[in-house]
Amino acid sequence: MKKHSQPDPELEALLSGLVDNVLEESERERLMDRLRNEPEARRFYLNYAMLDSALAWDYAAASVEEEEKVVSVTTAMRAS
Repeated sequence: MKKHSQPDPELEALLSGLVDNVLEESERERLMDRLRNEPEARRFYLNYAMLDSALAWDYAAASVEEEEKVVSVTTAMRAS
């Protein structure tokens, strides 16, 4: 069985800042340095990016579904 390493708080904070577009230049350089030099950091980055993308996609899909419900209800109310 594959052993999972402990989460890296610095890497998580850097990736969170990257996703939120709030990294300082020095933090961005630190993240890029880690991704260049640490295979485990690259793997974590890929997983983090995939999770972030999946959550954004699910949120967008849920928003569209909710908007469609509101439009249906509004249309039905106007027809009454």
